Amino acid sequence: MPLTASIAAGFAIVSTVALVAALWFDRLFEAPTAAYVPSLVQHLGSRSILAVFAHPDDETLAAGVLADAGSREGIDVRTITLTRGENGQSAPSLSRREDLPLVRESELRRYGFALGIDHQELWKYPDGELDGVSREVVDRLVERIRTWKPDFVLTFDPAGGYNWHRDHRAAGTLATEAVRVSADPVYRPEFNPAHRTKQMGYLIAPARALSIFGGPGGRAVAEVQPKPNLSVPVASSLRILGWRTHASQRLDKAYPLPGWLLFDFWDKEHYFVFEPGLRSNQSN
Repeated sequence: MPLTASIAAGFAIVSTVALVAALWFDRLFEAPTAAYVPSLVQHLGSRSILAVFAHPDDETLAAGVLADAGSREGIDVRTITLTRGENGQSAPSLSRREDLPLVRESELRRYGFALGIDHQELWKYPDGELDGVSREVVDRLVERIRTWKPDFVLTFDPAGGYNWHRDHRAAGTLATEAVRVSADPVYRPEFNPAHRTKQMGYLIAPARALSIFGGPGGRAVAEVQPKPNLSVPVASSLRILGWRTHASQRLDKAYPLPGWLLFDFWDKEHYFVFEPGLRSNQSN
C-alpha cells in the first residue's frame, strides 16, 4: 500500500475511533427521561423564582436557568445561600483563614450580578452543619417565601444533593419542607398569609457520568436521585465564568477535563420539576 494511502487509512481509523469516543462521552451527560426545553421559566410560565443553595458557588450548577430568567423582563430572580462556605478551599492561601467567608461572598455576588440575579441573600449558618439548624432555617425560608411569593423554587435534590454533600442534601430537605408548610395557613400565621408555590425543581446531576467517574458518592447519587423530566441548555461561557469568578475554590480541579472541552459535552442542566402538593414518593 502506498504511503499516502496508509496515512489516509490510519487517519480514517483514528477519526472513527475519536468520533465514537466523543459520542459515547457526550451520552454520559444526557438524560433520556428528560424533555428538552429552550427556557425552563418560559416553559413553566414562572414570574418569580427563588433558588436555595448551601454554599457560594452552588449557583454555578444552575447558571443556565438563572441567567435565562435574569435576562427576561418581568421575572424576579432571588437566591438564598445558607452558609458562607467557611470550610471551603482557599486558593491562593489567605494569611487569615477567617477572611475566606468575605472572599466567597464577594465571588458569590459578582457571579450573581453576571447572571442577572435581582436579589441575593447570604445567611450565616455553619458550613457543614446545616442539618443541625433545621427548624430555624425552615421558619426563615417560610417567611421569605410568603413575602416574595415565588411561583418556582429551585434547590438540590434532598436524596442525593447533586454530589452527596451533606449540606446540599440538607438544603434540599429544608427548602422542600419550607415550600410545603408555606402553603399551610395554620403554620406560623404571623409570617404573612400562606402562599402555595406552583412548581419546585431539583437540580439533578448527570447519572451516567456520575456512575462511571463519581466514585462511591457519585454512584450513590445516581441511584437515589429522581430521574429528571426537563433539560435546558447552558452556555459553556457561563460555566467557565463561574469557575473563574469562584477562583478561591478551584472548581476546575473537581473535574477530569478542562472546562472548554468538558462543557462542549456537558451542555445541559437537568431538573426534576414537580408540583409540591402533588409530588409522588415514587419519583425514582
